[in-house]
Amino acid sequence: QLTDLLLLGKELGLPALVETHNEWDMEKAFEAKANLIGINNRDLTNGKTDLNIARRLIPMALQEPGNTLVCESGISGREEIEEFEKLGAHAFLIGESLITSKNIPEKLRELSTERGQRDAGLNGQ
Repeated sequence: QLTDLLLLGKELGLPALVETHNEWDMEKAFEAKANLIGINNRDLTNGKTDLNIARRLIPMALQEPGNTLVCESGISGREEIEEFEKLGAHAFLIGESLITSKNIPEKLRELSTERGQRDAGLNGQ
């Protein structure tokens, strides 16, 4: 069924993000030939986040060439973004750390500015 949905999305010009949370999900994404894969660090049964999920699944996802990886949930700082970029993540879904921030524009700058530039005061201000 997942394969059929991906094909329909392709026919309609709608790229589909296939969300994974464990190795079983990743295998299903591979079988369906998904190439836009989300790795959700949040356990939807209890709401807890665990960044080790992405640390574990990113290398697995990269075994299939051509995948675009989205690291989802639990990202709160630039250091985590840089870590997951080095592992192979291409994009990030960030919500909670923005919603809970007292200064959303500043938080966006923090998340999007490389550490060296931010430390030197070059954060786009």
